[in-house]
This record gives sequence, C-alpha cells and structure tokens, in this order.
Amino acid sequence: PTAAGVNVTVGGSLRLAAVWACVRGLSQTMASLPLVVYERMERGKRRAPEHPLYELLHSQPNPLMTSYEWRQVLVGHQALWGNSYNEIELNGAGRPVALWPLRPDRMIEVRRTANGLRYVYELPDGNRVALAEDQVFHVRGLSGDGVVGYSPITMTRPAVAVPRLKSRSAS
Repeated sequence: PTAAGVNVTVGGSLRLAAVWACVRGLSQTMASLPLVVYERMERGKRRAPEHPLYELLHSQPNPLMTSYEWRQVLVGHQALWGNSYNEIELNGAGRPVALWPLRPDRMIEVRRTANGLRYVYELPDGNRVALAEDQVFHVRGLSGDGVVGYSPITMTRPAVAVPRLKSRSAS
C-alpha cells in the first residue's frame, strides 16, 4: 500500500489505461523490431543466421510461442517488474532448445553465491525449485546491485496510486 492507503500491484496498475497503453505499446514495438544474431569478429561483427541460437531467438523460442509473442512477454515483464526470467531447456547434448518465460512475481529469490547466481522459483502448485545461473536467461532492467532490476511499478507506486485515489473520490 502507498502512504495514501491505496494498494498498488502490477495487476491493478494494468487496469489504468495509461499503464496498459505504455506497456502494450512498448512491448509490441520492441517485439516487432528485427532480431539479428551477430558473431564477433577480430574486427567488428557479422550477421550469423547459422548460429545455433538464431532459430530459437529469431523464429520460435519454444513450441507454444512465436518470437514476437515471446519478446512481447519479455519486454512486458521488464516494463512491469524490472526483470524478465526464462528457463533454458537443454537437449541431451546440452544445447538450448527452448526458452520458457517465468513469471517475475513468482521468482522468490535471486542471490549471488560462490558458484554464480541462484534463483528460487515458485511453481503454480506452490512447490519451489532452485535454478542455477546457467538454467535461467535473465534480462534485468535498471538495477542498484546488478543482480535484480528495480520494478518500475514499485518505484512509481505513489504516482500510479493517484488516478485510483481520484476515481475513489469521484464515486
């Protein structure tokens, strides 16, 4: 809750037309931009459509989503929670074959350990699973510690609460 007593959540924030329009516009625009995989060269870079991750990122990150849908989710999660998490599914040879979005509000813990970052994620059934850094594709937004991004909704909670306060007083 804010100082004014209004409870501000990501779900509630999305009910505000301005928040919805911003997140939707940003996520759809970013998802529609070309996604090119590059290879670093001794001097500069070159496009690398033969790279093993090209099809995964450019066309279909998992069997249920197109690249556009996946990138829209990725950007939407960042715009609302400040972080986008994806579980990396590997094949028997240890190569990535799918990226599965994880809900940022279910990421219970992200912390630095001697072996890298450790993630604890709450499954829909309430069970928790620990994931190592190499099992998670984590895109963080603006961050104070380089480990977890700031949630834009949390950081702007008082401003997001104002329209809700106004709608309450008009009722």
